[in-house]
Amino acid sequence: MRQRAAKVSALTVMIAMMIPIQSFAGAWKTDNGRWWYDNGDGTWAQDGWQWIDGNGDGMAECYYFGPDGYLLTSTDTPDGYMVDGSGAWIVNGQVQQIATGRDDKAGTEWVGAYAALLNSHKQVREYGRDCFALIYIDGDSIPELMIHNTRPIHHDGPELYTYHNGQVVRLEGYFGNGDGFDYLEKQNYIYGFDSGTGAVTHTFYRILDGQAVKVNEYESYEPGDIYEPIRYSKNGVSISKATYDRDLNADIDDPTAYKSSPGGLTALEITAANIRRMQEDVGFAIR
Repeated sequence: MRQRAAKVSALTVMIAMMIPIQSFAGAWKTDNGRWWYDNGDGTWAQDGWQWIDGNGDGMAECYYFGPDGYLLTSTDTPDGYMVDGSGAWIVNGQVQQIATGRDDKAGTEWVGAYAALLNSHKQVREYGRDCFALIYIDGDSIPELMIHNTRPIHHDGPELYTYHNGQVVRLEGYFGNGDGFDYLEKQNYIYGFDSGTGAVTHTFYRILDGQAVKVNEYESYEPGDIYEPIRYSKNGVSISKATYDRDLNADIDDPTAYKSSPGGLTALEITAANIRRMQEDVGFAIR
């Protein structure tokens, strides 16, 4: 794959000319954890590549579908290219995109929508201060909203919201404990980590059509009691330690590429004054 990297720009243009772009009529759908794309006209993507702008941000990603119509993920395609955990074509770890010529999310309506949500939020002072921050995760022109508490104890982890189809949508998932999560900025990749007594969980998500879609989840249990077995699993299926280490490291890839979600005093307390500041100067609240 590295030998092809130098030709990526020309190749992107060439593939863009050959493959239709589906931007607005279609929809992603899933059957038992396997994804396929409904073109919205009685057909579905199958047996090859298709550019799809699934979130209407004006940028399409390229996906490969098998003869059965299901999306290929985390593999090499039959014609020798690589796709990531979400199925998007990547070169040297970077998702390839082309402009569709339209951005359904243009404008600043999201600012008022986020402000309305924050204004309705009620602080729970006994658990510290609830704070907020805007961070770019899914790659479009609109940031995601994170709400976090300054006191990790008694806290189930951050809340995460995205703006989708004109509405603020809460992303359902477990994005780490009170310390927050890591993410690849504008690459649509979230890495949550949690640990307890002997147990460690690593969870990876992508944002797809206003939902947090779990890519993979790894769990290890190494109890202090010598009579309890050490266990490793991926997506609920028991695996060996060697497979666990190999697959987890592959999903993490480059640890230095991640940003940490704002926590503690790096986020802003949810107050009327700070919400007004966000509305007046969006840049100040973006991590």
